[in-house]
Amino acid sequence: SYFERVELTTAIAKAVTRRLEHVYCKPDAVIQPLEAAVPELPSKIFTPTSSPADTSSYKSSELIHALCAYLYKTDNSLLQTRAALCQIFNYGLHDEYYRARNSSGADVGTQIMYNRTVVQLGLSAFRLGLIKESQSILQDIFASQRVKELLAQGVQAQRYSQLTPEQDKIERQRQLPYHMHINLELLECAYLVSSMLLEIPNLAQAGNDVELKKRQISRTFRRMFDYAERQVFTGPPENKRDHIMQASKALQTGDWQKCIELIHGIKIWSLMPRQDALKEMLTRKIQEEALRTYLFTYSSYYSTVSIEYLSTSFQLSETEVTSIVSRMIWNEELGGASLDQIDKVVVLSKQELTKLQQLTIGLIDKVNGMAETNERYLESKIGAGNDREGGNRAGTGGAERKDGEPARGPRRGGGAKNYRGGRGRGTFSGPIGGRAIAAGGDHRRG
Repeated sequence: SYFERVELTTAIAKAVTRRLEHVYCKPDAVIQPLEAAVPELPSKIFTPTSSPADTSSYKSSELIHALCAYLYKTDNSLLQTRAALCQIFNYGLHDEYYRARNSSGADVGTQIMYNRTVVQLGLSAFRLGLIKESQSILQDIFASQRVKELLAQGVQAQRYSQLTPEQDKIERQRQLPYHMHINLELLECAYLVSSMLLEIPNLAQAGNDVELKKRQISRTFRRMFDYAERQVFTGPPENKRDHIMQASKALQTGDWQKCIELIHGIKIWSLMPRQDALKEMLTRKIQEEALRTYLFTYSSYYSTVSIEYLSTSFQLSETEVTSIVSRMIWNEELGGASLDQIDKVVVLSKQELTKLQQLTIGLIDKVNGMAETNERYLESKIGAGNDREGGNRAGTGGAERKDGEPARGPRRGGGAKNYRGGRGRGTFSGPIGGRAIAAGGDHRRG
């Protein structure tokens, strides 16, 4: 109020920014008692429409919007950027994904706030069941393998970088207090589950095609899954990664009930708001992706599949099964399949190669590559032999070769035209890296 009376614009902007940074990351249950304890002072910046003491009608979004709207009118671009990030973070905190997504060279503090905003946006998309969007948003954060550092929640030791004491002190001063930390285990769990729901159908669609298998959606998840598949013995899951990897294996084999049981068994979901609704969403998504994985895996073995059978097997309604299959046909994922709505069956065309045919094609490619290698080796051997004969005919008179360079002297052990060298070495190298030794010793006539 004092700053407003004396019209100190810069001081007002800093005070508004400080207040915004104190409330933007807190839920309504925390902001409401704090605002109720503050005495009401006349202000031109924010006039609440409801009393903070009324818990039923109070919304912190009005306060956040008023503070950000004031900062947008200032001439300081840095404060405008920070206000925008605070507002987007608050939208994500209240599951307003589309509003946050459509909101329109910073310092390190602003970059940290941007990363925190992106992470909160990804969690918001995950809670709403937007799996693809959530995985895409969180991918950039987890691909760097420096999640703690990007969120200013810890300093990770780098292998080839050494910080000076001053730099280390500055890095530690940037760390956020513990009460503002985002749970990294919950964040990783949301990212890995989103990657599982996208990668497992992608692997099933690739089948035995090596080129399609190289198209990775999440390199982090694929590396963990490949390592888990190479394990000879797999014990009961002990942490969230074990739960997700074993759930991925169950989803890949079509055991969606076990997959749901393992995913629901992760205890960290209790930190999510409305965890019952979240688990119902995950159950529905696992059933849908299990259906897609089943069709990708076994479509080459069927000519027709009943929609009623798919509905019973995956406990989905016939309308949902029809919608999923129609979307797969529209995206050309089933390779010429069609939907017979009269008989309520999916007509599948057997255009995919069997595993034996794919292995045969791979063997043919290897044989062709071996034949080309042998041909190149034979050409190099014949060319080296011709060069040796030309060098022997040239003699020792210093004559020039065809390329204009002076000819070398006679090879050690070289004889007449029809004699082979005694102790000379060949001029070509074998394919394994060894040098071939020319025959000789008894100087027999050829």
